[in-house]
Amino acid sequence: DMTGWVLDYRYPDASTGWYSPYPGFISSRGYGVLLGGDRISRWRMASDSARAWRVSKQGATLRLSIVTGGSKQSIRRLTSITGRHRVPPKWSTGAMLSRTIGILGDSAPGSYQGRVAADVDRIIAGDLPVASYGFEGWAALPRDFVDEQIARLKAAGIKSFLYLRSFVSNDSAGTEKPGAFDEAIGRGLVATKADGTPYLFPSPFPGGQAAIVDFTDPAAVKWWRSRVFELLETGAVGFMNDFGEQVEPGMHFADGTPASVMHNRYPVLQAKVTREAVDAWEKKHPGPKVFFFQRAGFSGRPGSAAYENGQFPGDETVDWQEGTGLPSIVPDMLNRAVLGSPGMTVDIGGYAQFTRERPILPATSAELFTRWSQAAALTPFFRVHNSGLDGARMPWDFDGPTLERWKAMARLHDRARPLTRRLWDRFEETGIPMTRPLWLVDPALARNAHADDEWLLGNDLLVAPVLVEGATTREVALPAGCWKLRGKGRAYRVPEVTVDAPIASLPWFSRCGTRPLG
Repeated sequence: DMTGWVLDYRYPDASTGWYSPYPGFISSRGYGVLLGGDRISRWRMASDSARAWRVSKQGATLRLSIVTGGSKQSIRRLTSITGRHRVPPKWSTGAMLSRTIGILGDSAPGSYQGRVAADVDRIIAGDLPVASYGFEGWAALPRDFVDEQIARLKAAGIKSFLYLRSFVSNDSAGTEKPGAFDEAIGRGLVATKADGTPYLFPSPFPGGQAAIVDFTDPAAVKWWRSRVFELLETGAVGFMNDFGEQVEPGMHFADGTPASVMHNRYPVLQAKVTREAVDAWEKKHPGPKVFFFQRAGFSGRPGSAAYENGQFPGDETVDWQEGTGLPSIVPDMLNRAVLGSPGMTVDIGGYAQFTRERPILPATSAELFTRWSQAAALTPFFRVHNSGLDGARMPWDFDGPTLERWKAMARLHDRARPLTRRLWDRFEETGIPMTRPLWLVDPALARNAHADDEWLLGNDLLVAPVLVEGATTREVALPAGCWKLRGKGRAYRVPEVTVDAPIASLPWFSRCGTRPLG
């Protein structure tokens, strides 16, 4: 069973909801389905037999769009309705390093600022293939410090990206500009109770109350635009657009939309008003294009994908769990890709360090960091952002060999960027994503055991990362035809092959006679 309900968080029970659910699917039998509207829906796939599915929806007539003509035609038609991720600026597809705030590790005064300054020193001085750096706690830091670090990075040819979230709070997260919460509450820019007073709820972070920005209120939209402008005035050219899952029963909005409808619609509005703000900024400030990526999302006509450059899957656990850790990123990426959102940027190393079973997990291990870097290398983005409790672990925080493995994957990612961009340009026209499930290239593999743990970048590059702790070999399913491991040596014309995959190795194959990476 699955629920079409935007939810923070997806762990420890991934079946209860998702940050960015899509009420529909592409069938391996050659058709696609999209459920209209924003209310909660419940799906039972293979409910009575392998070919049967059911859907129900709260308090509304079912409006189903069913498209036929084969899988590729269904993808084209559904994504033309819901929207497709926009081609991002070139700079944003290079290696990204992001300094999250450690709720525990950065609690001492000045500790986070010191870590940011040290990061910038290391990036400028080191031989690192880094295209951009982000620090999410910028709004709570002294403005002259923020401007100075961004200027230093710019002088070194490094772009900067920052952070916004869709609610305001006086919590201890360290990501809010001082006074923003009081200003939004005082000006009535947030969702309210029935009596018109602000609807406050406990912040997801310790220490305060929160309220969500009412994106149906023109005054609130104008205020949000001013926040986007303030961020970009620092010299940053991108940002994470976080949260969007916090609409609760009993909230009231300026346009009268009930909370039961607004809950799923909210992240679409968040993406829309943010895109409008970015467009307005770019119109006034010719120069580097702005990049933003979002966690929460939903479908629509259009949905959030139409306004974003990318999505991040949201707080993967720092482990090897199939449902929430490293292995979860592959099926997540492929599901998003065929439904119009292929611009997925994972948190290399994982982010969340707590589950219901184990209150605190160890920090990201060197093995996990390496395998995660390999898994991200041949995807659209390559971004380090991990360890939500005690702070990020940068590549240089590990031993020398682990750092070198990360650098090797960053260079491999750079090799693939021209291919990814060509594929993204075509995706804008066709809806056929850059990262493709096996069955989209070879329908005979729809039920293969590896359909959820490997993928193709285009039609001629197959990626099969190691997703199991301690593994040093990898079984790979190959689409019909001839394939060569990393484009060299022996040609394979078999449906499956087992290859060596020591810790420094990412198994990838190219179709015989092609050179997808140049």
